[in-house]
Amino acid sequence: ADGDSGVVRLGTPQGIAPRLLPAMLSRLRRLAPDVRVEALELPTCEPLFELVDAGALDLAIAPLPLNPGPYTREHLLSVYWRLALPSSWPIARRGRRVQLEELSELPLIALRTERVGPPLTAHLRAAGYQPNVVAHTDVFDTARALVSSGIGAAVLPSFAVEPEDPAITALEVADVP
Repeated sequence: ADGDSGVVRLGTPQGIAPRLLPAMLSRLRRLAPDVRVEALELPTCEPLFELVDAGALDLAIAPLPLNPGPYTREHLLSVYWRLALPSSWPIARRGRRVQLEELSELPLIALRTERVGPPLTAHLRAAGYQPNVVAHTDVFDTARALVSSGIGAAVLPSFAVEPEDPAITALEVADVP
């Protein structure tokens, strides 16, 4: 009850934990060495809300907007979306912002759940373009592997694109929320 010892059960959507948890848990260990964190990482955040509601998790990291419910929030980070392209593609070598029209001409790996990422295919359709989706996934590592192998391009959060990966180039995308 006093926050000095015990277990905190934390849930995160995939991809967030490696970027946030090391620093958070290191700081917590210094401040409260007798508090243990049990972390659960899931492909999407939808089940996290159910687990918090059921009392199986004490807290969860989720993108905004939050599901309706008795939740409070604390801003942890801002996510910037980037178009991950195979570095061998001519469009990747230009090194400039990609327009929606250009996206409509590329084979795309689409994120299936809008909460995982921007609703790219709906956004393209609303702008009058027909997206060429060659694969769907909600797992950033899978999308990155497909991009790396040349299957298609994917809009991914900046934290999911490894800057040291020579097979992938990340560019800004115009008009993607």
